[in-house]
Formats: sequence, C-alpha cells, structure tokens
Amino acid sequence: MKVTYILSFIMTFALCAQLCAQDDPVIKDYDKAKMDKAITTAKGNLDKFIDSLKNKKAKYYALKVEFQTDDGKDTEHSWIGYLEVKGDKIVGKMDSVPAGISKIKAGDVIEIDMTKVSDWLIVNGKNLYGGYTTRVLEEVIPEKDRVGSRGMKWQADDADLP
Repeated sequence: MKVTYILSFIMTFALCAQLCAQDDPVIKDYDKAKMDKAITTAKGNLDKFIDSLKNKKAKYYALKVEFQTDDGKDTEHSWIGYLEVKGDKIVGKMDSVPAGISKIKAGDVIEIDMTKVSDWLIVNGKNLYGGYTTRVLEEVIPEKDRVGSRGMKWQADDADLP
C-alpha cells in the first residue's frame, strides 16, 4: 500500500509538471476570445479554488500568474504549484521557467499577487478541475500532448471541487 501511494504521488507529480509546462509561450495561434473568456471564468471561480486549497483534499494545486517581462513590453503567464496558504497570502514554487523574465526561475518560491492570477488547476487522481486556459490551448496542440491522451479527464465547470 505504501508503494502504491508513493507511485501514485510520483505519477501525479510527473503529470502536473508536464501539464503545467505545456502552456509554452510559443503557442500563439489560439483563439484570443476563448482565452479571454477562460481567464474570466477562472477568476470568477477563484474563491472556490481557495476554499479547496485551504482544505487540501486534492493531491495537487496550481495557480497561473501573469508576470511583466524584463523589457516591459509584454507579459508571461506561468504556473506556480506546491501552494500553501499562509495567513491571508498564498505562496508556492514556480513550476515552469517564465519566458523573458530573468529574475524568476523554476523552483523559486513566490508570494502570489492574487490580482495577477489568470487560471487555477486542481489535480485529484485522474480528475482535473479548472485549467481553463490550458483547455483553450489544447485546441491547437497535438493530440498526443492533450490531457485525454494521458488518461486524465477534465471535470465540468460546475463540478464540486475536492
């Protein structure tokens, strides 16, 4: 049983690393209107995500956060995982390397500016909740890279969160 739990944790960690990294900044041919709607939906459901995070019933939680690039001309959205609620703040570790931002690296611990959150993700077993922007990007990435090809399943927007 202990081995099964450890293997399950390792597989969940590996999947989350792949899933969060798939939002590669070079993907630019997505539907912009759908992306704007996805971000609005994620922000509208953020309180439900925070409630679930406080209860820690799922295996993995992540937030996608907008950062200003070094040149000040653009923004980059990157995933932050391993989240913890500390008082009225949420902190976590950078899951991906944000393009064009030299002061932040994968693994850095970040205090999250909640006004900059553009998406959230909960992984519980093979069920995925949130990930609205990733769903939009999945429309333009190869089938082999999509969540369904890894045995995972997106849950309905109105599904109860773990």
